[in-house]
Parts: sequence; structure tokens; C-alpha cells
Amino acid sequence: MPQTDVHRVEKLTAADYDELIPFLARAFDKESPTWFADRLPTIYQPTDDSMSCNLAVRIGGRIAAVVGIFPLELAHGTTTLRVAGVGGVSVDPDHRRSGLMRLLMNAAVDEIRSGGYELSYLGGQRQRYRYFGWERSGLRYTARLDPVNLAHEFRDAAPHGLTLTRVDADDRATLDLIADLLERQPVRCVRDRATVYRRLVCWGAEAYAVRDDDGLLVGYCAVSTPGRAGAAHVAAEIVCDTDERFVAVCRAIVEHAGGPLDIELT
Repeated sequence: MPQTDVHRVEKLTAADYDELIPFLARAFDKESPTWFADRLPTIYQPTDDSMSCNLAVRIGGRIAAVVGIFPLELAHGTTTLRVAGVGGVSVDPDHRRSGLMRLLMNAAVDEIRSGGYELSYLGGQRQRYRYFGWERSGLRYTARLDPVNLAHEFRDAAPHGLTLTRVDADDRATLDLIADLLERQPVRCVRDRATVYRRLVCWGAEAYAVRDDDGLLVGYCAVSTPGRAGAAHVAAEIVCDTDERFVAVCRAIVEHAGGPLDIELT
């Protein structure tokens, strides 16, 4: 880890969890002190393995700045790429404009280069992160499906015959079927089966199993409920057993939600 005469960069441990979570909420001006634990249970867990993803600087013995490097694996056929997701870039409001973010971002770049990652990504103000080597890359499209549109488009179509049921954390049998389906996809994020549920419910989403008329699982989705009246639901993840079933699953989600649905396409 890089050192300076004043500040030392360290990796956090499980013992720092109760300090980190409210720190992040304050740095990002969230109303709830547990916002990050609630919204991102995949990457914020009170374990050494989870917390060691966070590089931090302390001032006066307290966390003053943090940058997270969260590893994942992206499988494409028989090729697997190690990816570093960078997030939680934050400085305590009392210590901003003191060089802490630059110190930690440089430490993160060193960590990614020495860690054998093939690529990394982050979201945020690209002008800021361009200083550290990140460039704008890729496109994100959002398709909106509205109940009125579907009513006209599929007026004479046969029923889709699909049912959505919410998946709970203790429904191990359904979660295993979801993991089986995910692992059959040609392009996918590699997930430990123990974390499948936590990943699906990130950002306040709910996990749903999609079943056909015979009760067989033919897909799953993660759908977020809008925070205000009239806003669209958001489907962060939809996986089907066949490409041909995708539109039918989207129809089923719109019917289940009873309102418009935004589908993120990347």
C-alpha cells in the first residue's frame, strides 16, 4: 500500500463494518445510515473478505476516505475475465479538497494493476475519473414498455402463459434453479450460488421466478419498484431459457407490475 508522511492507505476488516456503513451514508448524503447495507448487500457484508475490498484513509483514528475495488468474473463461452468494479468513492465532508480521493484512486489503480485484472469499470463523473486512466466506454439503452402499448401490440396475440412469483432468501430450491439457468448463459457474471439472492435484490429490487403453465422455471428477473407515483418499474436483470421467450417475460412483468417498465440494455 502507498504511504505518505501524513496518510496511510489500509484495507478494512470486518471490525470496520459498523463504522464504514454510516460513513458512506454521510459521505453520499443518504437519509438512512444503513442505506448502503440495505441497497448493496452483495458488496457490503461484515466479513473480512468483503471489507478487504475497501481501501481507506483514517484521520484521527476515524475513516476519512474510502475507495472500493469489488472483484467479479465475466464468463464469455469458455473464457473468463477478471473484472474490478470500482465504487463507493467517498471522502468525509469535513476532509474534502485535501487530496484524499487522489491518494486513494492512485492506490486503487496500483491494486488493480497488481491484482491481475483484465479490465475495470466504474460509474460517475467521467471528467474526474479520466485523470486516473478510465475512459468512457460502451452504451446503455433503456426501453420502456407501457401497458397501453402492450394492449395494442398484443391485442390479438395468444396469452403468454407465464406466472411471476416472488423469490425469498430461504427458497433454496428456486434459487438453485435460477443459478442453473444463469450458468447456462453464454455470457454471464460468475456468481457463487450462496450470493445469488443478494445480487438479485441489490438497489432495492425484488427477485421473481418466471414459470410456465406446467410450473417449470423458464426465467427469472430482478425488478425495482419506483420510488414515486407514476414512475416506471426497472428491470435490472432478465434471464430466460430461450431468446424467443424474452418478450413474453417482459409482458408478464408489465402485467404483474401494473405499470410501465424500463428495461436496461447494455
